[in-house]
Order: sequence, then structure tokens, then C-alpha cells
Amino acid sequence: MFSNTKNRRVTNEVPAVTEQPPRAAVVPPPSGVPSIISSDMTVRGNLQSSGRLQIEGTVVGDIEVAQLVVADGAVIQGEITAESVEISGALTGLIRAHEITLKSSARVVGDVYYEVLTMEPRSELEGQCRRTPSASQAQLQITKDTPSVANDEPPSVSETEPPLASADSP
Repeated sequence: MFSNTKNRRVTNEVPAVTEQPPRAAVVPPPSGVPSIISSDMTVRGNLQSSGRLQIEGTVVGDIEVAQLVVADGAVIQGEITAESVEISGALTGLIRAHEITLKSSARVVGDVYYEVLTMEPRSELEGQCRRTPSASQAQLQITKDTPSVANDEPPSVSETEPPLASADSP
């Protein structure tokens, strides 16, 4: 009654549906504003961020961030992996970071793996400290330990062993 079927062509064709590829998860770049866990908050679980995290409360779990600041009065139980870590509070667990700074109020119980470690007077660290070589130092060490490929001759005995004492020498 209301439709005009005279000019309409009827077909059995189904309109083509274009499939779109699945979208990859988009991770936004760090905004420069730190994420903050306030002093009245307790987090149980692992934390991960590509930016800066400031902890003033309690975290029970592992933390993987670019920059971590642990305020005076904060408590962490777990592993930390970061580019830089500044601790003024208490940590029980392992730290892996390029640069670690322990402020005077820091109390750390656990092993520390670092390239640069700074400890202010009165900071406490109970655990093993292991300096890890930077990428450039590791490459330099590999180059130094690898025999030269330029000459195909093996190193001479004088290069690898001390000279033997002769029977004629006193």
C-alpha cells in the first residue's frame, strides 16, 4: 500500500560484507603524569606500566614499570623490574633496574641487580648486590674476549701463556 514496487528490482543477491582485520591492542604512550597509589590504599596483585608509578601505600605483588618512586612510609612485597627506581620506603623483594637510588629512609631486604646504584647515608640494604653490565659494556667485553677474525692464525703461545723458564736461567 505504501511502497512502490513497480520501479524496484528484486534480486537474490546478498550484499557483500567486508571483513575487517582484528584490531591489535593499542597501548597509549606514557602521558608524563605518574600513576599514584595513595597512602590509604593497599594493592594485592601485579602492576605493569610503561610510564611512571609513585607508591605511597602498600603493594603486595610484582611491579614492572619504566620509573618507580617508593615514598617514605610505603611498603612493597614483591619483585621490581624498572628502568629507574627511587626508594624512600620499605621493600622486601628483588630489584632489577638500570638505576637504583636508595634514599636515607629506605629499608630494602632482597637482592639488587643494577647498572648504577646510589645509597644515601642511613639507607639500609640487606641482600646481595650484583652489578649488571650495560649493553655497550657487554658488547665491548664480547669484542675483547673474541679472537680477531681478521687474521686466521691462532694466537701465539706468548700471547696466551707466560714464558717458560729455561734450564740456563738462574
